Amino acid sequence: MTVEKLRFGILGCGGIGPHHARAISGLESAELVAVADVVPELAEELAGEYGCSYYASLEQMLS
Repeated sequence: MTVEKLRFGILGCGGIGPHHARAISGLESAELVAVADVVPELAEELAGEYGCSYYASLEQMLS
């Protein structure tokens, strides 16, 4: 039986954001698909580490 992965987006790439990204990426049933931060460089860096999309705001990430 194939189980569909739960897709996650993280808002905030400093502080605890990278810890959440690491935890999500370690789960077989989950996939990190996007990150967002008001500091675009932080979002871009974290997205590069996990191969996901990055955005400069929550609104952009959810659109």
